[in-house]
Amino acid sequence: MKKNNDELAVKNVLNMQKDMNSLDVDAINEIAPDVEVAPIEMSMKEKARLENIPYIEPKKSLKGFGTLPEKLKKEHKYMWEYVKGIYENYIVNGEPITFWLSLYPGDPDLLWEIPPNRPVYVPRHVAKHLEEVMKYHTFSYVEKPQDKWRPGDNMEYFAPTGTHYRGKFRAIGAFA
Repeated sequence: MKKNNDELAVKNVLNMQKDMNSLDVDAINEIAPDVEVAPIEMSMKEKARLENIPYIEPKKSLKGFGTLPEKLKKEHKYMWEYVKGIYENYIVNGEPITFWLSLYPGDPDLLWEIPPNRPVYVPRHVAKHLEEVMKYHTFSYVEKPQDKWRPGDNMEYFAPTGTHYRGKFRAIGAFA
């Protein structure tokens, strides 16, 4: 009885091996069922939590005035998408930047506090503000050339001497 079982098992294995040898990629694709994998949809907040990166939301809010024109709604939605980047503070290392910002009519005036030198998720318009607007100008007295001196005039005049950036927001990945 044991011998019959062993012979039967050997025959089954040989038959299975013949079947496997006769298969090619096309035959396997015909037999195998199609598996549809649905892409996993995650919000930016969930993505930030998974990456262990702060998702920055406003600290305070003041009521907005006006209404958003219809022609700006698409741009408004685009500018409120969250993007990932790093704010690099050039003036005082480690000091978070705090500012009020309201870009569109009807939007509330929001107080933002951005931690420096670490990845964060912020709305696109906040990132653009940090990239372009965080600068200041220095002024100083400059001596007038001697050929422009006149009696009773000051020998110096007040003029801008430079533009300095308080910091910059660097994108991680593209968000243009």
